Amino acid sequence: AMVISQGVAGISFEASLPLALRAARAGNQLGATVGERDMAGRIALALEIAAASNEAALARQIGTSVASRASVAAAFGVVRLAKGDPWSAALIAANIGDDTDTIGAIATGMAGACAGLDAFPKDKVEQVLTVNALDLDPVIDGLLALRAQPAAKVPS
Repeated sequence: AMVISQGVAGISFEASLPLALRAARAGNQLGATVGERDMAGRIALALEIAAASNEAALARQIGTSVASRASVAAAFGVVRLAKGDPWSAALIAANIGDDTDTIGAIATGMAGACAGLDAFPKDKVEQVLTVNALDLDPVIDGLLALRAQPAAKVPS
């Protein structure tokens, strides 16, 4: 969520990572005590693997299951593998295996927020909107209106 918020504000994927990792660490401290206790570490590892290797290594070492410890971390790695390009992120995620739709939604959402709508092939956007009979303008307007509201304070 932090990467998407930063992207909407005009920040690149790579530039948004320090704040995203900080938010993940805060989630570890303030969130539930079940599940992954070091999501920031998993994300950082996925980013390292993506910088040094390929999709197969990312899938093998991080995993691509529906478990958030795998799918969320893998999505970060996918965006780095795609060099921030949302269409490339969508294609990598679609072919990485296992929970491709979740990984694709997260990765493409992050990359798209950071790169902007113009980074997507126009014919592909039109095809998705037409085939699925989507009218996203009201959704976009609603989300941007929510984003403009003051955030609640996190209890300390």
